[in-house]
Amino acid sequence: MDSKALRESVVIDEHPILSEDGGNLAAVLLYLNTEHPVVFDELQAHLRGVVPGFQRLSVKPRGGPGRVMAFWEEEGVDQPLTLADVSDGTLRLLCWMTLALAPNVPTLVCIDEPDQGVHPRTLPKLAALFKKLSERTQVLIATHNSYFLSQFDLAQIAVMRKEEGRAVWIKPGDSAALRANLEEFGVDELERMHRSDELEHLS
Repeated sequence: MDSKALRESVVIDEHPILSEDGGNLAAVLLYLNTEHPVVFDELQAHLRGVVPGFQRLSVKPRGGPGRVMAFWEEEGVDQPLTLADVSDGTLRLLCWMTLALAPNVPTLVCIDEPDQGVHPRTLPKLAALFKKLSERTQVLIATHNSYFLSQFDLAQIAVMRKEEGRAVWIKPGDSAALRANLEEFGVDELERMHRSDELEHLS
């Protein structure tokens, strides 16, 4: 994510897909607001659910012909804030939610540690949105966050470990011992095993 690019005006695009650095976020938000208002409203509803004080998003012409900027409105602030006034963590959250809900998605979405820099209370919501996105396209997420990991079904989790200098993928869900542990102790056991590296050493 390029925080600087996110905070500048962008060129309008008729059918935008969120770019790798998120720099065209305002164009994607404009597209959702004008062409898919139900999705735009859903995005705002999710934000209200996890960001205290958030009220609404808007997109306005700024920076010259054919360019727009996104604005953030929150309780207790008289004027809309530009994204330059929003924290990096909030921008990351806004990008991930927009990507998950947007009707135009790439054939493969790869995200490295989307949990970084966002409040822990947002992680269940993010996980749910990514799972919903996986129904429409391929989604690969890397994380070291045990709590975020525990938001996913066991069948959706793979662990990468090194063996003799090469990367090997294992499916924890194939382990009868792990399934028995989770059945006896609950999902918290998955977090504990991840923190202790027991997941990585399952055979």
